[in-house]
Amino acid sequence: MWHEFDSASHPSSLQCRAVPGSILGNRVVRKEDPRFLTVGGRYLDDCRDIPELAGAAFVAYVRSDVAHGTITSIDVDDAAAMPGVLGVFTAASLGLDPVPAPYNPAVTPGLLAIDRVRWVGEPVAVVVAESAVQAADAAAAAFVDADPLPVVLDIDEALTTTTLVHEPVGSNVVFDTLALGIPDLTGDEFFAECEVTTSGRFVNQRVAPCPLEVRSSAAAWVEGRLLQWVSTQHAQGVRDHLARINGVTPDAVRVITPDVGGGFGAKIGVYAEELLLGRLATEVGRPVRWLETRRESMIALGHGRAQVQYVTIGGRRDGTVTHYRLRVLQDAGASAETGVVLAPFFTRPMAAGVYAIANIECRTTSVLTNTTPTVAYRGAGRPEATAAIERAMDLFAGELGMDPAEVRRRNLIPPFSEPHTTAVDQTYDVGDYEGALDRVLTAAGYDELRAEQTRRRVAGDRVQLGIGVSVYVEITGGVAPFAEDAAIEVRDDGRAVIRTGTSPQGQGHETAWSMIASARTGIPIEDMDLVWGDTDLVPQGGGTMASRSLQQGGAAVDQAAEELVALAIARAARDLEAEPADVVLDVETARFHVTGTPAVSRSWADLAGAAAADGEALAIATRFTAAGPTFPFGAHVAVAEVDVETGQARLVRHITCDDAGTRLNPLIVEGQIHGGVAQGAAQALLEEVRYDDVGNPITGNFADYGIITAVELPSIETVPMETPTPRNPLGAKGIGESGTIGSTPAVHSAVIDAVAHLGVRHIDMPTTSEKVWRAIRDATSH
Repeated sequence: MWHEFDSASHPSSLQCRAVPGSILGNRVVRKEDPRFLTVGGRYLDDCRDIPELAGAAFVAYVRSDVAHGTITSIDVDDAAAMPGVLGVFTAASLGLDPVPAPYNPAVTPGLLAIDRVRWVGEPVAVVVAESAVQAADAAAAAFVDADPLPVVLDIDEALTTTTLVHEPVGSNVVFDTLALGIPDLTGDEFFAECEVTTSGRFVNQRVAPCPLEVRSSAAAWVEGRLLQWVSTQHAQGVRDHLARINGVTPDAVRVITPDVGGGFGAKIGVYAEELLLGRLATEVGRPVRWLETRRESMIALGHGRAQVQYVTIGGRRDGTVTHYRLRVLQDAGASAETGVVLAPFFTRPMAAGVYAIANIECRTTSVLTNTTPTVAYRGAGRPEATAAIERAMDLFAGELGMDPAEVRRRNLIPPFSEPHTTAVDQTYDVGDYEGALDRVLTAAGYDELRAEQTRRRVAGDRVQLGIGVSVYVEITGGVAPFAEDAAIEVRDDGRAVIRTGTSPQGQGHETAWSMIASARTGIPIEDMDLVWGDTDLVPQGGGTMASRSLQQGGAAVDQAAEELVALAIARAARDLEAEPADVVLDVETARFHVTGTPAVSRSWADLAGAAAADGEALAIATRFTAAGPTFPFGAHVAVAEVDVETGQARLVRHITCDDAGTRLNPLIVEGQIHGGVAQGAAQALLEEVRYDDVGNPITGNFADYGIITAVELPSIETVPMETPTPRNPLGAKGIGESGTIGSTPAVHSAVIDAVAHLGVRHIDMPTTSEKVWRAIRDATSH
């Protein structure tokens, strides 16, 4: 029996003794790491010993090799005749209908292509065979004949071309903030009061998420229920989608998620390849499993970023910014998936960044192209907003001949402990942006860096130094209803089982959630087990995305632990023949006793055993609802060296001050910062998904795609800062994406700053050697 508990009606739940030296706030080594570093994680493709998957057949998809075309025929005869093939299926043979896309119902792709293909990599047919090799060979033998149609690849062109990706839409525009009643951009009169204005066009390029574990899934029907294993960030959301596609109720589907080797946002949702497995298992009468290849991951797993930004910034000659305009074109790719809403609902609200700009206007438009659909990618719309305003600040400083750090300081929102609302009507919780900037500049030795930069410029050194500064704020846990579920059960051996609706992929939830529960209960973290990612065991949950886990999932565990203690006190009071108000928990010893008589006490194991004897469980299930999203902030300084003869840029230092509120475990926080900086720097320096003129991907593997490694990264220098938020009891804000958001504009600016004295004003990301060299050549040839 699980207890649904209302802690407000039990004042005794607040009697946990505050213990100096709590485990919270300490650098606790992750308890999950010994397993990952020795025997390794158990990822989906490792799950070969599951009884329900015995005799599973293997699935491979036939994909379009044309970016846009009308399907004239799909010849599967040769594929069907190959050894080991159990079936080859198309949309027609399966009777599949178009499925309205989630963010524009006029966009109606099929789980397999129907009549038309719209991007290279789109699934067209599917093979089921006895082995993975046989399935792949048969898929290669299938032939899709498609008459090519004109392609739309350029984001700007998508607005005006007569070539439509989905004709029922009537254009390639699938969303515009005008539809929200947000006013359109005004004319030049918007900047009439400005003494100085400057403008730019910035490309926030398309990138691939590149999880080291590619997508994988397996499905089996057992006694009328669909059991499906999925590598995902949100098992409960996947369950509900699978239920709809398979025409069953959610309780007829069980989703199980083993260890997940990276998600970065792209594994929040579920794709056609996973959605079809239940149907395929029915067709062949046995379980099926699927594992994508790296090339499939690069061209079919949702991409990120992909914006073109037009900015104009204006103000006074003393460096005060008074006006800012942002026009965003968001590439949604060939469908209306999550990428459609990133610009209007995440980029636009964060357009002001950390600055007290009185006049801001922003319009975003999401368009279709013949490319892989875009989805959330680490930061999901917020990095793009920061990149735009930070780059604009650099241009404004350059126009005035002022130091970019000083221009930022002059325009920062002053420190605030009460909610602050920006000119685009976004309300932040708490902030001290100048404090973060001061700390990071001091740690970097900013004045000394500028002096060294001047020395190299005067000397005409071949290797020039660039310094990039960014100050950012982001929104985390920003998707309503801002709630998460958690449950804790103590068993008669004294061990505790925590059940969480979050879904880790390396964030350290096993350690962090154990620390939270231990701080309340006194049970050692070594005696706690975490259960997640199984919808039968955790039927409700919001998953892990948008840096929501600690502030909502962790707070739910904290609330569950508090309520569990109150429940245990009530039971201990019966055993000790005392009033609950007279019983306390000594967290140091993890024992309950009557105030003043610690010699007579009960342990957690004692109470759990007594509950079991009564046919009950010492357990609590609860839901925590936060007061709203939180707004982490920080400042980064990047130092880059650029060889002006070859254009090669090298990141030599990166210093961060990231304020995520209360730091539960600084070791985990720093790990998240390191990973975020790596991905942010990678976008600034190397990463870009590219297509040729007819829509063929030319970055379809790690040989062609510029994925970053330790060789290209310096050691990350972190400066701690904590400004607790009032929006959850832990005072915690998100940290998983902050490093990415702060680092990209800092690194980008550092590279440009290294060659600014040569006349280079802007270089679009990624700042590859070729781009930098060409920018230098163009600037110096005039």
